[in-house]
Amino acid sequence: MWGRQAAWENQLQEGFGQIWEFHFLTAKFNSDSGRMTLHSTSRSTMYKLNPQDKNAQCIMSRFNGGVTEITKFANIRDLLESKFTGLAEFEAKISSVRFNSANEVIVVDKTESASTKLRNKLDKIVYIGCGSCSRVLPQDQNSVYGQCSHCVVTDPNYKYTVGHYYKPLTFCLSDGHMSVEVDAFNSVTTGLFGDFPAKTLWQRTANASLRDNSYLDGFLECVGALLKGNIYKSIVACRIELDENSFVENRYFTLREIHSL
Repeated sequence: MWGRQAAWENQLQEGFGQIWEFHFLTAKFNSDSGRMTLHSTSRSTMYKLNPQDKNAQCIMSRFNGGVTEITKFANIRDLLESKFTGLAEFEAKISSVRFNSANEVIVVDKTESASTKLRNKLDKIVYIGCGSCSRVLPQDQNSVYGQCSHCVVTDPNYKYTVGHYYKPLTFCLSDGHMSVEVDAFNSVTTGLFGDFPAKTLWQRTANASLRDNSYLDGFLECVGALLKGNIYKSIVACRIELDENSFVENRYFTLREIHSL
């Protein structure tokens, strides 16, 4: 928040956990986390939504503590045609995985091996963040990581710790007829790569002279195994934005759980 919008800070702190609607923000890419960050502009406005507002309920369905009821769909076509918002369950294969590596996006699919595309970039798909909330930590001129500005404000018991996390991935899920792209964050990737913690991968790849090639081979095989055609049961948080004529303007899909059948 910049300029006069810096005065929003107290209001937002008091309304933590509630839904706010913002207008006229600008988005910038953060290469450390692989995510977009939002910045206020001179035209920016905001207001708090009523919890019963339909848009607020749609947004909360994407997070823990929101809608917990899961609706099963026979296929991806049925999901997309229903214009569904909430938690959806369906079965599909993983046809590609998109990694964020610094300023580069790496897509791994069946056309080329994970080893060919990822081997020399594995240390770039991990970032160092807050040990409590996983947000990217700021660094000073000496590359020393500072405190988490979010947890300092919201957690009275906050203790400074750091953690290593996989940058957000994007999976393309396909059922043979249609496909859908879903974003996967730390809770999902930690489970998928359970034998390869982000910290260990970073430690064994960051220094070329200390690289453990057998460990790297194991991780790359793990990535490749995701693309071998196994069917997965996926639980996806869906949010659809409609225009005044009920046509779909935007779709957002966040992967909450995925399990091999």
